[in-house]
Amino acid sequence: MGTKIKSADVQPKKSKVLPAWETYFYNTVHISVVAYILYCVYRASNKYDGLLNVYDFEPGWSFIDREKRLLNPEDYDGKSYYILMFTLALTHLRYTSFCLEHVEHVTGTSSLQQDTDTDKLYMEIETEIKDKQTDEMKFSLMDAFVYIFYFPLFFCGPIITYDEFSKQMNESTQKPLQEKQMISVAFFALRMIFWAFFNEFILHFFYFNALQHNLSVIEDMDLWTLSGIGYCQGQFFMIKYTVMFGIPSVVARTCGIEPPAGPKCIGHIYTYSDMWKYFDRGMYSFIKRYIYLPLGGSGANIIQKLLCSLGCFIFVYIWHGIEYYIFLWTLFNFIGISLETLGYWIDKQTAVCKFKDSMPGIYRRMQGLVVVPLFVMSVFTAFCFFGGSVIGYMYFQKFIVKGWLKSWSIVIVVVYCCMQSSMDIHDRQKMKKKRE
Repeated sequence: MGTKIKSADVQPKKSKVLPAWETYFYNTVHISVVAYILYCVYRASNKYDGLLNVYDFEPGWSFIDREKRLLNPEDYDGKSYYILMFTLALTHLRYTSFCLEHVEHVTGTSSLQQDTDTDKLYMEIETEIKDKQTDEMKFSLMDAFVYIFYFPLFFCGPIITYDEFSKQMNESTQKPLQEKQMISVAFFALRMIFWAFFNEFILHFFYFNALQHNLSVIEDMDLWTLSGIGYCQGQFFMIKYTVMFGIPSVVARTCGIEPPAGPKCIGHIYTYSDMWKYFDRGMYSFIKRYIYLPLGGSGANIIQKLLCSLGCFIFVYIWHGIEYYIFLWTLFNFIGISLETLGYWIDKQTAVCKFKDSMPGIYRRMQGLVVVPLFVMSVFTAFCFFGGSVIGYMYFQKFIVKGWLKSWSIVIVVVYCCMQSSMDIHDRQKMKKKRE
């Protein structure tokens, strides 16, 4: 037993497996590549300025020496209808959560199945807590209205399931906010204001959205600039959702409600599972609680897990819109998740565990190589999601079809270094969380 505890303590410190110089090298490459592709996008924004659609721009801030700024994708004439549809969709999700929790309360069945690897004692404690929370939940018409039309989270989210909302609402009436919590909320609000202005600021210099709308410009670009556009799209999307979820969360937190946290920085996320888990955490909790677990996703059978994941992605496809580019994005995400699930299953096999313990450095490097093609595929799916199937196909043509050995080698080496750097960040975050 003592040996196992020692192994568990050492295991999270995977960054120590590699020599310090090697880790520094990976981090340097990662930072340098990101800086270079951002410069490429800035250079392309100035180079192709005259060729871009004028309707993609609007007058810029007067105190900045830039005549115009890129139009925020959300700033268009039909945005009021979009907000209406988005609000109705969120209302439907909250109503669904309320109804499913009510069904569970009435029938006594639980949609929250336990993982087969969970300790028996933990299962008993979790069940006891779950029963207590269910007893505290109320399901009157007024309770439904309070949850569904809770104003701070009504328009933009994030989604919070009714069981969690009811629990926090009961606790907020018993424990008013302390001074320390109010200070934390104030600093969080300042962070959201900063990121909101930062997002608007970068639109004066990086015209990534307008660049991808011009197919002739995209065809003329090199792979570095194209990669930079994809990176900018992802980062802008992440910061936008950080602010969109964060500002309503400020109001909710002053009322004692702690909504799901905003997106985790996607710059160092290297797995599909983490991207889905940490981007829209509220939606992830909703899908896991009401689709994945009820379908039997906690079972040990890998085929069962994959089928349950398929059910989740069918919902994701319908939720985002039944379009061809959404289908491609959903399909490749499902393939990525399936390959990761298979990889986790292989990783738990006895022979692999022995190899990992005996040669952790080699295992870590092999792990980085395995992740490279998955990450390249995720970039392709991101282009499909942000720019549509045509942009995704053009990226595929440039890298796969028209690419040659030298360009492939450079991309593989660069992505490998970035993956190792991301793994190092991930491991340090795990160590920090464990110390806390």
